[in-house]
Amino acid sequence: AFSAVNIGGSGSSFPVPLTLMRMLRILRLVKIVRVVRLLRYMAELRTIVVSIMASMKPLVSTIVLLLLVVYIVGCYFTQLTLNYRLDCVRAIDTGEECLQDGPELLNEYYGSLGTTCLHLFQTVTGGMEWRLILAPLIDHISPWMAIVFCFYIVFTSLALMNIVTGVFVETCSTAWQGGQGRLHDQPLEGALRQAR
Repeated sequence: AFSAVNIGGSGSSFPVPLTLMRMLRILRLVKIVRVVRLLRYMAELRTIVVSIMASMKPLVSTIVLLLLVVYIVGCYFTQLTLNYRLDCVRAIDTGEECLQDGPELLNEYYGSLGTTCLHLFQTVTGGMEWRLILAPLIDHISPWMAIVFCFYIVFTSLALMNIVTGVFVETCSTAWQGGQGRLHDQPLEGALRQAR
């Protein structure tokens, strides 16, 4: 029931119970099974990495398109705010009444083109509630600004983002199908031989 085992190449051997040797073999088998499971995850990981790399070009195009839309709408709202502030200054100069909190609220959200674009980007990506940004436009410029702002939200959130999602899915699907042939070229037995 004992077997002599040479440990560490030192030339000395000592008897080890066979059950311990069987346990070592089982542990080695468990290690191989873990490697096989890891290979399964590695194929999925490889697919994910290939999909991400393949979607970089559409990602850059999407960012450019989104920034272009945000810039155009930001120019429009910033110009409206500037016109309101100039009208307010003229009204104060002529002695007419101007809403005092209007310029502060509008300046907070639409004071410069950069600020306006940042807030518009935040409304589309969920970083800020768009009703907070819309309220000064409705209160001080025109109630019709609600329609313009809603059109911006609907266009970017529903149309632009859904089209972008479709492009990403198509790109990832194409990358995944391209990688499938390479994954099946190597049978599982070959992968096990390499893992040993």
